[in-house]
Amino acid sequence: MARKKSGGRAAGTRNKRSLKVAEQLEELGCDPIEALATIAKLAQANNDFTLAASIYKELAGYCAAKLRPVEDINMAEPEGIRVTIVDA
Repeated sequence: MARKKSGGRAAGTRNKRSLKVAEQLEELGCDPIEALATIAKLAQANNDFTLAASIYKELAGYCAAKLRPVEDINMAEPEGIRVTIVDA
């Protein structure tokens, strides 16, 4: 019989290390998202589109969720169906 988990952090709660890093960045007045956006803009202005695209791709993960591929239900073979052709 499986035991039910109890205790621990609630879902979505940061661990101690993540909290400490966030606090340190705030004390330093450092916003990593803003810094990445600035670097991406500078890279784009200098025609370094590979770097700019890489940074924008990273930043996009914070704005929009990644979608999972959806299986095309029209292409899936039906299960449990039998077709019999009888010559009349």
